[in-house]
Amino acid sequence: MKTIFDSDYIAEIPSDKETKLSVFSSRLTLFAGLGFFVYCVLRAYFVGIVHDEAYTFEYFIKGEFKEIISQQHTTLNNHMLNSLLVKMSYMLFGAHVFFLRLPTLLLFGVYLIYTFKLLKRTLSPLLLLPSFIILCSNPFLLDFFSLARGYAGAITVMMACLYYTCEYISGRCSTIRNLWLIAITSSLTLLFHFGMLNFFIPFAGIFMTWLFFRAVFANDKNTSVIRKFFSLAWRPLLVYGLLAIYVIPLIIHFKEKGEFTVWMPNNGSLHDSIASLVSTASYLKYPFIGYDVWVNMSCFIFSALMILWAGVILISILFKGKIKYPPFAIFSWAIIIVITIFILLQHILLKND
Repeated sequence: MKTIFDSDYIAEIPSDKETKLSVFSSRLTLFAGLGFFVYCVLRAYFVGIVHDEAYTFEYFIKGEFKEIISQQHTTLNNHMLNSLLVKMSYMLFGAHVFFLRLPTLLLFGVYLIYTFKLLKRTLSPLLLLPSFIILCSNPFLLDFFSLARGYAGAITVMMACLYYTCEYISGRCSTIRNLWLIAITSSLTLLFHFGMLNFFIPFAGIFMTWLFFRAVFANDKNTSVIRKFFSLAWRPLLVYGLLAIYVIPLIIHFKEKGEFTVWMPNNGSLHDSIASLVSTASYLKYPFIGYDVWVNMSCFIFSALMILWAGVILISILFKGKIKYPPFAIFSWAIIIVITIFILLQHILLKND
């Protein structure tokens, strides 16, 4: 009997009609992706340099490579992998703001590719284009991908990580290569931005748990569960161990420098923590007044559309009575739930917004 933990779990083969619709939908989606990319290229060229970019350039990019990697300074403004890419672009093309943003623009192309591939794997052709537009039209996302900052790189490798995870646990490509890629891309999220701890820790925990249950349900009854588990898990454990050697001392260093100081305290109650999470996620935290009124309003509208579209996807799944890739669907919901709990615990324990 097959379970969702089996490596050879395969979804249904699409019909000819679904294949033709998929081709048409894919072409429209790629055209939309080209539009988003052109928009970010224009924005990167015409929008002036912002404070954080200027600070990064002046204090980190002009320095030595070893100074960027060691991060022995007093601010988290140095997004390490991004700073290394920007420095290489600076050395090749000069200090024009467009060339400082060039690595981020190239990463946007990678983000678009992996977003397209992941959605094509997991959604029906009718849902592909609208879902792609939703995932690429977040106002903050488009900001990130047209600035020389590390947020964009972190989001890009996160999307790549989710794609390789889908391929691996759904049985489409359960290879050792994909196992390495999952471990590496999930780790790179932290090297682009420490804020991705909210993704990395839940993801790593759930993925290792998945590997354990895969060992439990494996057909080989002559090998112990622990041995089967470590035959798969030693690769991500090795990568995560090397990452910990680099990251943990830096976290201690920046904590001592006050870079993890909590601001905007709440009373630490569950009610206030949930209210803060909901208001921040939906952009309701920011009032529709003042200089950024249109920015705040557009973000709120986007958030509302995203929630509505998530409802449409859920209804379509319930109506059809089947999910394209049950293993990855379960894994995705587990990630969402654990990340939400993880953030709530931070709010409650650290009493922060």
